[in-house]
Amino acid sequence: MSVVNNDWTYCTLCAYGHDSDQVIISEMERLVQELQDPDDNSPLSFFQHLPIPACLIETCYKIGDDVEYHNTEECGYPYLHYYTKKCWGTPFDADTVMITDHGEYIEYEFRVLDGHPLPWLKEMSIEFPSLFFEIECENEMELWDSFTTTVMNGDEIDTYYHKKQRKKNG
Repeated sequence: MSVVNNDWTYCTLCAYGHDSDQVIISEMERLVQELQDPDDNSPLSFFQHLPIPACLIETCYKIGDDVEYHNTEECGYPYLHYYTKKCWGTPFDADTVMITDHGEYIEYEFRVLDGHPLPWLKEMSIEFPSLFFEIECENEMELWDSFTTTVMNGDEIDTYYHKKQRKKNG
């Protein structure tokens, strides 16, 4: 089982259109509705798009070979953490989410713990073929340099790694 680092990654996700205006407006409205979590009033929830299988929720506080075997047989993942890291890219849902509608694009600012949500974004982008997504992620602990990735229809179109300026001692 992998270890949670407890490092925040700060993300800015923008959704843009590449089709006719009416298609873009419709897709943007659908995107905002589908990503919204009505239970906690968050404008972005990975769970809303890629829900955790029920068997993993039911057994999240249980351990052992029987649980692992049952969950793997039922949903393909032995524990909840394996599912969220593989499917979302982070063990937990988006946190402190802010959404801004800029007219031509929608911007989500949020943070995630221990990873980045690229696997979730690739999967989610398949359902919105008229949109492309650009995400910028920066880790607070500088374990990796920040990056910007463009995703469309489940594929990474372009990735750019940003080198951080390191302070020199002395």
